[in-house]
Amino acid sequence: MNAIILDTETNCLKGLPIEIAHGAFEFRNGIPFFDNSNLFEQYYSLDDGDHIEWGAMATHHIIAEDLIGQPNYREFQMPQVEYVIGHNIAYDLEVLARAGVDVQHIKPICTLKLAKHTWELDSYKLTSLIYYMLNGSAQARDIISNAHRAGADICMTATLVEAIAKSHNIQDIEQLYQLSRQPFLPKVMPFGKHKGQRLEDVPMSYFNWLVKQDNVDPGLLMAIDRIRLKAIP
Repeated sequence: MNAIILDTETNCLKGLPIEIAHGAFEFRNGIPFFDNSNLFEQYYSLDDGDHIEWGAMATHHIIAEDLIGQPNYREFQMPQVEYVIGHNIAYDLEVLARAGVDVQHIKPICTLKLAKHTWELDSYKLTSLIYYMLNGSAQARDIISNAHRAGADICMTATLVEAIAKSHNIQDIEQLYQLSRQPFLPKVMPFGKHKGQRLEDVPMSYFNWLVKQDNVDPGLLMAIDRIRLKAIP
């Protein structure tokens, strides 16, 4: 096993893992294959004094009673893999790092980033993408009925990876990783008061403010730089 799809649920935003799920992923003869027959899915308890915040509970519906008798989150053992796939996987790897897991050697593959590169849609939430891929069908609604539970989310992510791989003719995991590393240039503003507006139509004064902020996506900065260079007489 060289790659897994992984998802975590936490006790709060940027919190600790209270549920972790992962499953083996590979390409077989150039075809994506996700093994859901041996899915790992485990609740984890918190330290005394830690608790699940109401907002987090409302998202994943994991309550304190579910964690009684479960192993402490520090007992999670990361599989020995090179690649870890997930929807906004940077968040999950940060969660695991807070739990004491060494993730420095991991090659992350972010399906959120890849989906934004592959399709122009009004939403890139995992559930929205499932509706898109299955044409808003009743089947899609049934699939997402357990959304925001780690096990269900990685199964949906596997469906997303298959569609992305097909769209880009990806035939092995390293190709998928290299694609995910590219600084994709967005065409519309992804957040803020100009969200959804084409970048060419966003006021230059907003760009001048935005580039001074921390943690702006490199692809967005590159797209802004190109627009600003075009504006120079």
